[in-house]
Amino acid sequence: MTHDEFEVMFHAFERDFESPNKGVKSLDHRKIVFAESIDRIIEHNSKQGSFKKGINSFSDMTDAEFSAHFNLEQIQEDQHCSATQRQSIEALGETPSAWNWREHAGVSPVKNQGHCGSCWTFSTVGALEAHTMIKYDGETEFYAEQQLVDCAGDFDNHGCNGGLPSHAFEYVKYAGGISTEAAYPYSAKDETCTVKTDTYALSVP
Repeated sequence: MTHDEFEVMFHAFERDFESPNKGVKSLDHRKIVFAESIDRIIEHNSKQGSFKKGINSFSDMTDAEFSAHFNLEQIQEDQHCSATQRQSIEALGETPSAWNWREHAGVSPVKNQGHCGSCWTFSTVGALEAHTMIKYDGETEFYAEQQLVDCAGDFDNHGCNGGLPSHAFEYVKYAGGISTEAAYPYSAKDETCTVKTDTYALSVP
């Protein structure tokens, strides 16, 4: 790739994506990281793999910058919730060698967590949405990540500072369910819980 071709590609990237690093890191730094990302994309896509890589809004960020942007601190698994105390899980009959949930109405659309370490809420909600789609023949219902960010702190979750899906499921269980995304919109920041919690307070394990 020539210098001019790279410049055209980088300007197209700036036009098509709002980079979190724009205005934070120098233009030279962003170009160097972007060039390294392009090299990795080309190398990966030149091989026979099950998926292809592409450019997105984070292509001018290093792994460390990406981690810092989303506050991705590793949280140690707490073994006090019922979902993680099982000694074994019984197999439910013979399982297939491969299974693509996209072919069985089991994957909800991609969402954007924004500048908030709330990936644990998206994991939880994605599983709940998939369960709804499977149970109700593809009918899609979007659930509220923000409710988990704001309200699941009693179950050792920390909003935009991280949490665990296993603990979030415990919250949903004892809260009696979860709101829809339309009723409790996502804001990508810690806010005050607007859901009454008295109904499960005495049942927290």
